[in-house]
Amino acid sequence: MAARRLDAWLVLGNRRMLRDDLRWLRATVSRARDLDVLIGGEVPGWLLSQDLLVWLQLRRAEEQPKIVAALESERSGALLDALSLLPDIDQDTARRSISPIVRQVLDRAAQLRANDDPDDDDLHGLRRAVRRLRFALEWMGEKSSALAELQQIFGEFNNRVLLLRWLDAFPEQSVTEEPRARLGAELCEQRATVVRTWQGVQDRVQEVCLEWT
Repeated sequence: MAARRLDAWLVLGNRRMLRDDLRWLRATVSRARDLDVLIGGEVPGWLLSQDLLVWLQLRRAEEQPKIVAALESERSGALLDALSLLPDIDQDTARRSISPIVRQVLDRAAQLRANDDPDDDDLHGLRRAVRRLRFALEWMGEKSSALAELQQIFGEFNNRVLLLRWLDAFPEQSVTEEPRARLGAELCEQRATVVRTWQGVQDRVQEVCLEWT
């Protein structure tokens, strides 16, 4: 999450050169982050068998050396040094740079309106755009309850999608067959809830966007 916030700050400052290094670091730790979310309580009690928990913990342990190596690398050191030398962002630069972030939200919203049956990729694209806009506005001292509410709902849905993917990768498929079926049914209901939530706040989100165009 911190890396996502920092990425929004780099975009606001029109400092795109460091974003590749930050994206590399984020990609290195993303698998571990996903596993931490699941192990840390996002797995429903009816699904979290001891075998599944142990398997997730083993996969998480495999990621730790990669994270340590990345954080101790020269590339990470250079990134941190460069970030420490950056000056604050002036408001004029931030206002100019936020326009593409706003446009991305509006474009994603238009795609969702044009699709009667959005898939997970459609919702994920909107979620990422909303998250970046929220973080950018917070850097500028602005907050939106509509964006925060939407991000929360999207995040819960995304965690369920993530869990289903890990269940599909679990070696003992016979153990997870029934939980996977139940989770799939829950995802269908939650997907509908996400769409309804978006429909309920989209006018407020678009009002926020129009303030910065």
